Amino acid sequence: MVLIDERIEMADTFDHYAAVTDAPDRDRRVFRNKMERVIMEMLDFYKIEEGFEDLARQVARMACHKPVKDMLYEARTQAIVDFHAARDVRIKRENAVTMTLTKEEYLEAIPWWMATHPDCWQVQAHVQAQVQAQVQSQLQAQTQEMFSYFQAQFAAIGHPLPTPPMWAPRPPISSPPMPRVSGVECWGWGWGGRRGSIGSSQSFSTSTSTL
Repeated sequence: MVLIDERIEMADTFDHYAAVTDAPDRDRRVFRNKMERVIMEMLDFYKIEEGFEDLARQVARMACHKPVKDMLYEARTQAIVDFHAARDVRIKRENAVTMTLTKEEYLEAIPWWMATHPDCWQVQAHVQAQVQAQVQSQLQAQTQEMFSYFQAQFAAIGHPLPTPPMWAPRPPISSPPMPRVSGVECWGWGWGGRRGSIGSSQSFSTSTSTL
């Protein structure tokens, strides 16, 4: 958390690092801020041709913007994976990116690398909850607009549609999964018209998913 224009903000962009006072590094060098330290320490490992120093700093600064954003994106994904793992549900990362949690659930699953900054994670959880609310609001507006359009079209030809259903958001994706079932025999027609079964030596489970 950094102080910007008399406000405390989470350092969620690389520009925020310019507001953080830096401490001397291991070589006792003192930089003006964290942003300068990141760039200058990077240049310690590369030889820059004379006359290209300013350009190298500009390129390094631009390159640092994406990793800072990716850090928060990965934190959100990791929180979703960890939240379900604590409930014995395995979620792949490629599926987690399409899922959401409530603010309270995000707070339960703080990633290990943010555990020392709980105030930052509280801000991040609040932001994610706001984004989810905005998406649901947009879906609601689009659904109502679609029903209104078709109502008008069918009414014009003398076939009015029934009153559209009230908008109701789907259940949270983080709802508890179905309990694991074992020893259940299920008969049905398999490929080729053959009947099969699932005996006690096998089990199946249902986990949460999203559209």
